[in-house]
Amino acid sequence: MTSGINSQKLFYVISSFFLLILIIFTLRINYASSASNDPAAGARTVPVGIIGAAAAQEPEAKEAVRTIESSSSDEPAAKESEISDGGAEAKTAESKNAENQAPDSISAIISVENIKKMPGDFSIVIDKSRCELFLYKGEKLVKTYKVSIGRNKDGADKKKKGDLRTPEGSFHIVSIHKSDKWLHDGQLAYGPWFLRLKTPWQGIGIHGTNEPEKLGGKASEGCIRLHSDNIAELKKLVEDQLNSKKKVKVDIVAKRDSIE
Repeated sequence: MTSGINSQKLFYVISSFFLLILIIFTLRINYASSASNDPAAGARTVPVGIIGAAAAQEPEAKEAVRTIESSSSDEPAAKESEISDGGAEAKTAESKNAENQAPDSISAIISVENIKKMPGDFSIVIDKSRCELFLYKGEKLVKTYKVSIGRNKDGADKKKKGDLRTPEGSFHIVSIHKSDKWLHDGQLAYGPWFLRLKTPWQGIGIHGTNEPEKLGGKASEGCIRLHSDNIAELKKLVEDQLNSKKKVKVDIVAKRDSIE
């Protein structure tokens, strides 16, 4: 009798255990089915911040959000396209800025090495009225640089030592000196290079400057100042001609009527 009761209890326990498993399995199936039909479930693959920001825009933006939600596999391609287009626009803006900032179109196009290969010798014309230096290779104008000249307000030809005027006439470069450590009134005032000129006046040359903001005006004690980057370029261009014992002619004029 006792064994019959125990067998009946065991049967109830096992039946209850299997019934519990069946209930849990059924609940999990129902939950998975409802989740797959929930429109919000697909949107979870897109960051909430992106959807929220896009939804606040015009209808076109909302449509884009719906497209992303319905086809997440297209998202990487869309992003790659956006990056490519943005890069192209950035390059276009960058090139426009470069054109606006270029001192002259010739300088921006012709490289130093290409200029050296052109026929003819280098020569220089400095127009005091324009505060510009024009570099020629043969008969062709290849570079234009802004300069500073003697700070005497009359801008006239140099008459005596210390009159703060830039001399006028036909001269030439006699030597090139590394001047990045040269001091004037306690300052490194000469830039990286000093191109010494043969003139009746001692110490006149073409050199860099520690005052680039004054280029294009009267600022020196008689020398011709260039931006330090430009004097480095000019030195690189003319040094081979000078080393080959050929003169680099330098004409300094009050005003040049025409520049070819």
